Amino acid sequence: MSAVDEKEGIAVGESVDYGELMEEGQQLVEKLDYSAALKVFDRALKASQKMTGDEKALLVARARNGYAECCEVVGRWDRAQRELRRTVESELEGEERFEVARALLELGTVLSRRGERDEARDHYQEAMEVADEIGAVRLKTIAQCHLGANSGRTGEMDSSYRHLEDATRAVNELPDDPENAEVKALLESQYGLYYFRTGQNKKAEEHFQAALKALDGKPSLEEASVRRFLGVMAGLRREHREALNNHLVALKIYKEAGCRYGQAKVYDSIGRTFLAVNRMEEAI
Repeated sequence: MSAVDEKEGIAVGESVDYGELMEEGQQLVEKLDYSAALKVFDRALKASQKMTGDEKALLVARARNGYAECCEVVGRWDRAQRELRRTVESELEGEERFEVARALLELGTVLSRRGERDEARDHYQEAMEVADEIGAVRLKTIAQCHLGANSGRTGEMDSSYRHLEDATRAVNELPDDPENAEVKALLESQYGLYYFRTGQNKKAEEHFQAALKALDGKPSLEEASVRRFLGVMAGLRREHREALNNHLVALKIYKEAGCRYGQAKVYDSIGRTFLAVNRMEEAI
């Protein structure tokens, strides 16, 4: 998920080419064309590095984060980590630290993908603290959701629920507009996972469906994630056709986005679905 929100406006005095590239990159991200967006943000990053003036560091960080987020989605994790750490180590101050919080959040996601849960938690926590300091409510809410998710993955269910409650309070401060729909969907899906992990499947499905409703058809990697979870739950009910249909929707989204990690997760779920109906050849 892109964390661009309160500070995404184009800074005064920047290169027109840079501004156009950043806008084009964001539009491609909204269409889930991360491979194309990656190339555009790379051009924006190179353009920003040639700039002069007081805002150069901010513009570089903004382009670098856009580039790194795309790298994370398409599986270029080493490059994503390098670029994100450069943003974290930059000398941004005040509200410009929004980009630092954004980088910390994305670093947490990369580390989580690699199975480094403790480091991921530390980065999510720091992202939340920086976001709170500068009043970036949307970013703070996303960080709290990821803290809840991370706790759930490590079996710390009480901690997971506390983080989700914190995120619920924060999300209520956000305007009810399409820009925040994905944040609300993320929160609903994390509640769904919490209830699934604690054996409350009916509540889990209600929250997953609420996540889809929040997105209202908006292209989103969050939909792919939710669809896979719904597929898993349908499989547990032995409703294998519904399970497969959800998995295929998720797979289509991940393929369009070039998200190899997501594709791998869905292929695993599809394989399990075929195994459940004794279709060994398709499962393999």
